[in-house]
Amino acid sequence: MTQLFIILYIVSMFVFTNKKSFVLQKKEEEKTKLSKRKLKKLTRLSVAELKQLVNRPDVVEMHDVTARDPKLLVQLKAHRNTVPVPRHWCFKRKVGTS
Repeated sequence: MTQLFIILYIVSMFVFTNKKSFVLQKKEEEKTKLSKRKLKKLTRLSVAELKQLVNRPDVVEMHDVTARDPKLLVQLKAHRNTVPVPRHWCFKRKVGTS
């Protein structure tokens, strides 16, 4: 009878420690999970990194890093005989108003 109690005690301790470690692992996973917005921001290139990657760093602007494919965008902007987009295209207010 005492052997049965000892075995039950050992099994219960094993289950308790596994459950405790499972809860700790779950908490760590929740900490490492990031929202899609934060993940995109972490994987985004900086302006300096983008300038180092392209052939013509003079055409890189600060809002180019937020494009879906910033390398392609800069390559298209650096292509010969292309017309640059006016600077006011990304402003929130209209150009004519003050």
